Amino acid sequence: MLHATVSRNLLTFLMCLALFCLFGCDPSTGGSSSGGKDDAAGGSKGPRIVSLTPAITRMLIDMGKRDQIVGVSKEDDASLGLPVCGSYNNPVIARIVELEPDLVLTESPMGQPGNVPALLRTLADQGVFELKIIAHSQSIAGVERALMDAEVGLGKAVGDQKAAERAQRLMALRIELVQAAIKDAKRPRVLMLINPTTLGAIGTGVTHDELLRLAGGTNALAHLNIGYLTLDRAQLQETVRPDVVLIFEPNGVELSDGDPRLRAMEGLSIPAVMNRRFAVIQHSHAMLPSTALPEVLVEIATVLHPDRAAAIREAYDTAELVVKKSSSDKDGS
Repeated sequence: MLHATVSRNLLTFLMCLALFCLFGCDPSTGGSSSGGKDDAAGGSKGPRIVSLTPAITRMLIDMGKRDQIVGVSKEDDASLGLPVCGSYNNPVIARIVELEPDLVLTESPMGQPGNVPALLRTLADQGVFELKIIAHSQSIAGVERALMDAEVGLGKAVGDQKAAERAQRLMALRIELVQAAIKDAKRPRVLMLINPTTLGAIGTGVTHDELLRLAGGTNALAHLNIGYLTLDRAQLQETVRPDVVLIFEPNGVELSDGDPRLRAMEGLSIPAVMNRRFAVIQHSHAMLPSTALPEVLVEIATVLHPDRAAAIREAYDTAELVVKKSSSDKDGS
């Protein structure tokens, strides 16, 4: 009788173990379950998340929440290998519901529900998932608020303010150390273009103007005191006269001889043309403020100060080592 009982108990144990391995340990699922999963930062369970903008996705990843993301927008990097749920203004509702998220994160220009599709808000009201609306970031300070805001920040939304603080600290230190690497470097006059064929340009008071200043450049359009404008060749020749031209083209290609993107500037006797100082800023978040801004900063600073490229890269990498050590010291104290 004792032998039979032991055998039955052993059989039950082995069956439970098999089921656990089948449904709980399959790495292809990312370990997700409807009840949340272990996060990368501290092993505590967190919500299953659908992110409807690339900026939020990147900020979540930098918070250590990659494994909790179960769906992303069509504008996100396909290499993430996650189910696509449309976009922030045109979400695929059925796909979102199928993924059984605990939390759906989206953006609106002012962080207001009026900019969010009504069906998404209705499902949240019905308790199908929790919906959090993050204000669209338009500056470094805006990214910091999106991470840290005590009411509507990502730290609050996912229940991990410390992770948001770490991401903010790392972003700030990367920027600070890159600035140190280019301290006292000559500041070239820079023209930033978002449409080179029509000379659509970036002026002052916007995120890219802020990044340019931090990267050790001077905006060649500062005297116009306007955010975005279209130039003509006469303005370039007579008043703008940039030393460097940066073309912001996320995931774009390098310039080549006879490149049509440079046709509008051909024949001008300005420093950038005479010295062939053109570059494409290719980062996928080059037009999208997020915690990736330090990477865009590195790309800009390296173009403006090629003689300090190694120091700029070292500064960026060092920041992560410092923040990791600081976090380890705090966790151990």
